[in-house]
Amino acid sequence: MKKLGIALFTGLFVASLTSQLLADSNPFSFIATANVPVSAGASMYVLKHEGANPASLHTGNLDLALEYNATYGDYRAKYYYAIVVAPTGSQGTSMNVAFTYTESSNPNSATTRKGLGYKVNVDFTKFTVANPTDESDITTMNKVLLYNVATENENLGAFAGKALKIYLGGNIAPFTGLPTGAEGFNLSDKAGDYTGTFKVTATIS
Repeated sequence: MKKLGIALFTGLFVASLTSQLLADSNPFSFIATANVPVSAGASMYVLKHEGANPASLHTGNLDLALEYNATYGDYRAKYYYAIVVAPTGSQGTSMNVAFTYTESSNPNSATTRKGLGYKVNVDFTKFTVANPTDESDITTMNKVLLYNVATENENLGAFAGKALKIYLGGNIAPFTGLPTGAEGFNLSDKAGDYTGTFKVTATIS
């Protein structure tokens, strides 16, 4: 702002001298401008959580690492994950974040137990880039099952200076607070790999 003020003052000073020489016959106009730079792009990274332990930076597949719980007779995820999406550079631009999920492998019969898309839930929060501990829910987004994640999207322009955090975790009975249709892993599920592709796309505008 200080640099802009000096440039504007110099322009007015020159115009004043010129107007005297031309007997006020040719007025001059000057345009003052300021530009908020467009974000260079979006950054994404994954945090891996295990219980109450501090999160660690993660690369590779999002493996839930199922463990059998004899007390409840089901399989529970050892890990859950958070995907962080934020604009790089300027926070003055709009960034829309959209999601898709495609199921790949489901050892279960389609008529009995469902696949990974029904056994993982996705939740969304936002936090202040300058203060990552300042985290809060996003009222315009819903907790959904993974198979239904395409119904949600978010525009980061709606909360400048914020980043989006996407949590993925395994469903646990009795599924309190989860959408209708949620399932967990238990002894009724066939052994094998349950896989799918979760895609996050951030578009700068």
